Amino acid sequence: MPLLRELDSDASDRLQTTRVSYSSKGALVVDRPTILVLEDEPLIGLHVEGTLVEAGFNVAIATSCAEAETILENLRPDAVVLDVDLSDGPCVAIAEKLVERRIPFVVHSGYLSVDKVFAHGIAVQKPSNPADIVAAVKASKLFSDAKALGITSTEIEEDTGSVSMKRCSMP
Repeated sequence: MPLLRELDSDASDRLQTTRVSYSSKGALVVDRPTILVLEDEPLIGLHVEGTLVEAGFNVAIATSCAEAETILENLRPDAVVLDVDLSDGPCVAIAEKLVERRIPFVVHSGYLSVDKVFAHGIAVQKPSNPADIVAAVKASKLFSDAKALGITSTEIEEDTGSVSMKRCSMP
């Protein structure tokens, strides 16, 4: 994906600094995409965090809209997984900010018929399985990059785990 970011018209705004962290085995992990998770239920938050870390992402967690606002002032995540309702209310303003900043997001909620701003994300209804969350995060990032490049069709080759993108001409 780095090539897609370099071609993006807002590349200077979207490029992430190199991140350094350590895996559970103490191995150095460099430049993993960062996902912000907005979840106020501790067990669900831990489950989503573990799933994403296992899939190779760095994860930041916010349990309220206020905490998410603070994190978003200091961090530009590669994608966001959000619950619609957090401890301090619905996160409509957060979703609007994500759309405005062109940060892809996944709506991970039991409520799928909500404010229209959430239609900009990919919906994964609770309860969900870990593979669905990971696939939705990857797809949200892929579609965001494709849209920024003006790509109208994407092809995901599941058998190899690779992603190939093709420009399609419209008739």
